[in-house]
Amino acid sequence: MRLWALIDVPQWQVLQTEKYLQRPASDSTPALQTLAQELHQQRPYSNPSQATLPLLLWYQWQDPQHRRPDLRFGGHLPHGQVAVRASLEVSAQRVFLLDALIWQEVSEQEPAFLPRKLFEPNLQGPVRAALWQLNYHNIVDAEQFRAR
Repeated sequence: MRLWALIDVPQWQVLQTEKYLQRPASDSTPALQTLAQELHQQRPYSNPSQATLPLLLWYQWQDPQHRRPDLRFGGHLPHGQVAVRASLEVSAQRVFLLDALIWQEVSEQEPAFLPRKLFEPNLQGPVRAALWQLNYHNIVDAEQFRAR
């Protein structure tokens, strides 16, 4: 399954050195904690003490014809931030697909539970991909960019 990650330079350096990347606990939000609990119930991480929060990548940025995040548009990261857009091939068994529009609404709240529709993405619109860990060997292409 092809996915795209937008990774800031410090995290990219960690990924290159350590050969894997997990979301740091300092990124915790109520929505991410609830998402982690839901995902762990569906498909536990092999070493739960290490993976506490899922990483969110792109499966489909806008629609089936525009899957890869288009860096000509702003809003991906804070203006001027230097980052890397990495293209990955990941086993579908490791990935949870999420409706990006529903996640955007839910992530701005403090949900006690997540709507089932979140896990039934509209494949004609934007779709996020959640996974516990990003492995360097899954990267097939990477390019550095400055966020608009």
